[in-house]
Amino acid sequence: MHRTRFLRALCALLCTLLFFAVLPPFLTLFADAPAEQELPLRYCYTTASIRFRKAPNLNPESKYDFSFGKHQVLPVLEEVEGDSYDGSTLWYKVRYTNLKDGKCYVGYVHSTLVFAGEKLDYETEEFAKFPQSYRPALAALKAAHPTWTFLPLETEKDFSSAVSAQAVVSVNSRGDLSSPSFIDKSYASVYRSTVTLNGMNAATTLLDGGTKYCASEATVAYFMDPRNFLNDVDIFMFSAQAYDESIHTLESVEKMVEGTYMATLTTVNDREEEVSYAEAFLDAAKLTGISPYYLLITSFAENGTVGTGLSMGNHDGIVCTKAGCDSEEHRGYYNFYGIGSTPGGSPQHNGLLYAMEKGWNTAYKAIVGGASFQGDNYINNGQQTAYLKKFNVNPASPNGIWHQYMQNLTHPETEALFTFRSMQEHTLTELSHEFLIPVYNDMPQTVSPLPTVDSISPVPPSGGGEGSGGETPEGGEPTEPPAQEDPPAEELKPFFESQYTMTDDGFMYGIAPKTEEKAFRSRFTLGEETTLSISSAAVGTGTQVRILFKGEVIRSYTAVVRGDVSGNGGVEALDLLYLRDYLLGKKDFASAYKAAADIDGDGKVNSLDLLKLRDANLGLYTISQKG
Repeated sequence: MHRTRFLRALCALLCTLLFFAVLPPFLTLFADAPAEQELPLRYCYTTASIRFRKAPNLNPESKYDFSFGKHQVLPVLEEVEGDSYDGSTLWYKVRYTNLKDGKCYVGYVHSTLVFAGEKLDYETEEFAKFPQSYRPALAALKAAHPTWTFLPLETEKDFSSAVSAQAVVSVNSRGDLSSPSFIDKSYASVYRSTVTLNGMNAATTLLDGGTKYCASEATVAYFMDPRNFLNDVDIFMFSAQAYDESIHTLESVEKMVEGTYMATLTTVNDREEEVSYAEAFLDAAKLTGISPYYLLITSFAENGTVGTGLSMGNHDGIVCTKAGCDSEEHRGYYNFYGIGSTPGGSPQHNGLLYAMEKGWNTAYKAIVGGASFQGDNYINNGQQTAYLKKFNVNPASPNGIWHQYMQNLTHPETEALFTFRSMQEHTLTELSHEFLIPVYNDMPQTVSPLPTVDSISPVPPSGGGEGSGGETPEGGEPTEPPAQEDPPAEELKPFFESQYTMTDDGFMYGIAPKTEEKAFRSRFTLGEETTLSISSAAVGTGTQVRILFKGEVIRSYTAVVRGDVSGNGGVEALDLLYLRDYLLGKKDFASAYKAAADIDGDGKVNSLDLLKLRDANLGLYTISQKG
């Protein structure tokens, strides 16, 4: 990275998705925090997987049982001195809310392992068209990226009313629960709605093919509050998605497809000419007025950069799912954007049927036809950003609030991350970008925080000191389990049995993909006063499983689900993307995730595992979960 861009990146860290989540109402969770820490000093930004610690030292006991991956933005509450690492004794005390367990943590990261901006100035008067609560973050972004432009979108809607409309739970014509907003089942139950209708409790009723729950109003408020996403990663959910011939050149589109499955593929256009996929996406942009960057990012978000049966015409074989096997007649049809992939049976199968109905029997037809669909139904109708496609609050849009591209609350954030990574990898971040950021009437003075189960402040372990334990602050989740303790010397003894395989190195095998907490618990037999603690409602790779006796941990294990290298509990296209990036040296895996990537269980992670994971996604290979 050039020095100028490096310095700009540092400045950008003055803002993050948690910018105002640290103001007084949220601080009730942290009664021990001193008054001067009501606002963060600055923000730091991780560039690789690093440890999260309870104390500013290298003691192995100071590690939390999870770490931070790349692109995590954290508010710096305090600068402290601690153990020396890489020539520095400076550590940052930070705060983090974990979606997996619904808890808010306070801990420490070493200063040399993150980018950190200058100390914050909350008194700036720039961006007068925005409410005061938006301005510090926007001013910081402008300082870091002078070519970026920020425009307010006056929604003319009351914030609380808009949130309520997005969080409403109802019963649809099939008698099932439904809502405009879903949250993934892998996230903690604290984010789910608790509404009960027709005897169905939203907190326990899985929807969308058994993958999502209806989200609570407080959860919707967090994802709907634009101030949570004013950082240089998430800001791309507000990126205008119109075609600009001065920016969107064939060279820049070719950079976007470098290193993906599209790079070497060709298709045939409407004039029967052979064209590259980059040329096809640029044609789609010119014909529809939509940014080709946006079209590619949407496709990668749906299919990954290694592709799926939908985006490759099913040329790898017949797709088999729980809904059945697609026949030979389904081959040769394409769907790059997941259009028509609705819940009910297999979403992928539904998307394939939609492609057949539209006659998308070439990649070119699907790329252009899918772009036209998005332009006609969303982008050219006032839903011209990822945020607006989820939350249709543009008063210029003729469509109602139910007219949305997705129900998944986290999709705008996911799409923003894909956009940011592609821009960063292809040195496109400093081009001119325009961001349309919603502003509501009667917005709360403080940002809408994520609901939390409770808060966890660090309790420094004993020991420490420079170089203690020979540890380094780097490394990924999970950390090593604590040493097994001897049973308590009381008459009552701890007892437990499990049908899963538990290894000496602290891993637990034998867990099927998409195992829910209730089913997982049913395979344990626990003695009196012995309990089971599970860190997430959907058990996947990285889930922490602890056996407690009288409230004290006596055994600790980390779940390994082979094929689930993303940690969300399933085996899907996203795992293919993660494993591919790992094999290309673009991504690091912690030990549990490396074990999950060993698809055939031969002790090695290589291209054969990638092929077997692909076949597993196609229903052509069964992954053994035996330890």
